[in-house]
Order: sequence, then structure tokens, then C-alpha cells
Amino acid sequence: MDEPAPPVQFTRTADGVSIAYMVWPGEGVPFLRIRNLGAIPMALSATLEDVRPFGGDRPMIWFDWRGAGQSARQLPASVDDLLLDIDAVMSAIDSDVVDVLAPQWACFVACTYAVSRGERWRSLLLTDPEPRLEGSMRSLLWRPGWEADVEGHLASMTRHFLPPMSNEETERIARSWAETVPLEARQAFESIEQSIDLTDTLGELDMPVLILKVAPRSRADSVAALIPNSILLERRSGYYSRRLREQWDEYIGSKFADTESSTPVATSPSLTQREWEVLGGLTRGCSNAELADELSLSIRTVERHVQNIYAKIGAHNRTQAALWAREHGAT
Repeated sequence: MDEPAPPVQFTRTADGVSIAYMVWPGEGVPFLRIRNLGAIPMALSATLEDVRPFGGDRPMIWFDWRGAGQSARQLPASVDDLLLDIDAVMSAIDSDVVDVLAPQWACFVACTYAVSRGERWRSLLLTDPEPRLEGSMRSLLWRPGWEADVEGHLASMTRHFLPPMSNEETERIARSWAETVPLEARQAFESIEQSIDLTDTLGELDMPVLILKVAPRSRADSVAALIPNSILLERRSGYYSRRLREQWDEYIGSKFADTESSTPVATSPSLTQREWEVLGGLTRGCSNAELADELSLSIRTVERHVQNIYAKIGAHNRTQAALWAREHGAT
């Protein structure tokens, strides 16, 4: 990678645990990355991932959870311990607010924090989020018995999630991963994940939320339906890409005066097939209840589609949406 990783710094939680973190320099409001519990620790991940396609010239902050990576090897007993880890990082950084990124099952802790103490979080980007561990991609990938061959399982995860590499490199990463996230930490993380159900929590999120669905089996659409005024985007590849940053600027960044982007919503936005169907119903004067019945959806899901449509086409009400639809061929 062209840009070297920044130095590892340390901060301390309210209960005295040392937390390792890294800050890529930049200008403006930082992006704070909430990493998956048990994921490849930040120092190793920094050699495998380029933060700039999404981060651009803004600061990017990563940290290791307690029990893993370069943070103290004190195991978390509950999600409250992990919230203290985030508190410590938030206290250490030089910014009043952050924009937060949480991939996959990192949403369990991120959304819990956002609702309970996220006053300094001004937005949230969730990629392939899940409402609970049961039935999630996480539960499918980490099936019972993986503990019998930890390095072998991590090598399989490396091949699945990272770009192609030699067997030797794959084994090196898996070995380092196993050493820096020991089995007991992984088991503690899994126990915490199993204790969290976001079904009732998501409706309390009070900040702009952009949701990205990449994996066909993810329940991102179910999560979006539970978050008022969230925006759901669907794509088939890539998480933190330059294209996603452009979409973040369009739908989230444009809400804040300090962002560089003031890009208006595109004249031909990328509506999903379902959104075109809902838009057609709006044009015909259908109510949300009528659309829910016609499309076999819940009223809450229809409401979420309507809000997504408004955000994407720059409309503020049904009349404006219907006018836009007629101009763009939706009937």
C-alpha cells in the first residue's frame, strides 16, 4: 500500500483497560470505524486495506476491542464493557462529532451505543447489518465446531473475504489473526453478540442512517424497515469504495454544512425495482396501506421505501414524487 499505516496510540477506559487505536490524518470530521468483534486486528488489517477510497482526505479512526489486537487482554464480560471501549476512543480524539461506519455484525454494538450514548455521533453507515445473531450470516460462517481448528477456520475466512493471495500468505494472516484474537476472546465476543437483539433498539436511532446491502442473504432490508427515515442502497460488490463515498456524500454528507460535497441528487438516481413499483403506486394516488396490500409488504416497509425514494429523487412530498415519476416514465 502506498500510504503507511499511522502509529498505534493508546487510551484508557473508565474501568482502566488500555485500548489501542490508530488515526489516519486528514481534514474535517473524522470517520470512526466500529470493527466486527473478533475481526482481523487493526494493525494487520491496515496492511491489507486502503482507507482512502472511502475516507478521502478526512481522518479515519480504527481501534481494537479489549481482549484483542494491541488492546489489553482483559476480556469483556458484557456489551457495557465494549461501550466503555468506544467511550475511551471518543474521549481521545480531537473532534466534537464523528461519522460512524459499522460493517455487518459490528452493528450490534454500534447501534446499542448510538441509542444509549451517541450524542457525538452525527450519522451512521451500516453495511449488511443484522438485527440479531440468530439466523445471520455470522452464525452461518461460524458454525459449531470451528474451535477444533481455529487457524484452519480463519484461513477459510481469509480466502472468503479478502482478495486472492497465495496459500503461504493466507496461512500467515490466519496464524497472526489467531494469535492476536485468542480463542477465549472470540468466545467472549460471541457470547455478547448472542445477548443482543436490535429489534426494539433500531427504532430509537435518532441520526441519519445509510444502509448498504451487498450480500443477498443479509437482512439489511429488515434492519432498514425498523429505522425511521433510513436510506437503503443495494449493490453487488464492495464495501468502503470510492463509489460508496460518493453515495454517502449525496445522501448523508450533503446534510451537513461542513462537508465538501454539495452535490444535488442525480436526475436519474438508482432506484431499486421495488422502489419503482412503490413510486408507480404513488403516481396512481395509492395510500401506504393500499401499496402494502398490493405489493404484499408491511406498511412500515412501504413507509421506508417512500422515504428512500424521497431522498433519492429530492422530493419532499407525494405530489413532488408523482411529478418526478411522470417526468421519468414511472406509471
